[in-house]
Amino acid sequence: ILFLLKTPHIYTSQLSGVVNELFPSHVSVLIHSFFNATVSADHLRKAGYTFDADTFEWITERSRGSINGNSSNELSLEDEVSFTVDTLHECAGIMSMEGSKLQIVC
Repeated sequence: ILFLLKTPHIYTSQLSGVVNELFPSHVSVLIHSFFNATVSADHLRKAGYTFDADTFEWITERSRGSINGNSSNELSLEDEVSFTVDTLHECAGIMSMEGSKLQIVC
């Protein structure tokens, strides 16, 4: 049996998971192969991402190890990411989370 106590620090926790769905409205992240979390398009845009409808990926122009600093970084299915938990939901015993400050784990 799994129990989760709602405590104030859960809302500032950093969690990591795997991207399992990409949409223009949000990114879905699976945590421990059990919990679902979403990061909204608004939070993704604030982090510098834009949605590419042709590739169905969220893309940022941030440099991550490139020589000239101009490489694109795509947020794709199966990418490991970390994010900050903003909201915790429970409905009929199923938990889900909303997050922000998503980062690709290198």
